[in-house]
Amino acid sequence: MHFNGGLFDGRRALPLDEGDIGLLIAADSLDWSLIDPTIFGTLFERFLDPKKWAQIGAHYTDADKIGRIIDPVILRPLRGQWSVGEGEGG
Repeated sequence: MHFNGGLFDGRRALPLDEGDIGLLIAADSLDWSLIDPTIFGTLFERFLDPKKWAQIGAHYTDADKIGRIIDPVILRPLRGQWSVGEGEGG
């Protein structure tokens, strides 16, 4: 299983001027609760060269698919350990 495709390895942060920072602050003040977060993954992929997706590990994976991996591999074992630990005073 590969969780980190190294998309940002060695990349420098983008320079931001006062106008850019103002836009970010303005965006932060908006109510984003009705926006489906998967739209950002789709937008992210659309701006990349499809020939380089695998090379840089830049494929957006929706929450349902992530859950199919995370639940059996990480969450179920942890829940099992936690339920055993509960009977031991912790």
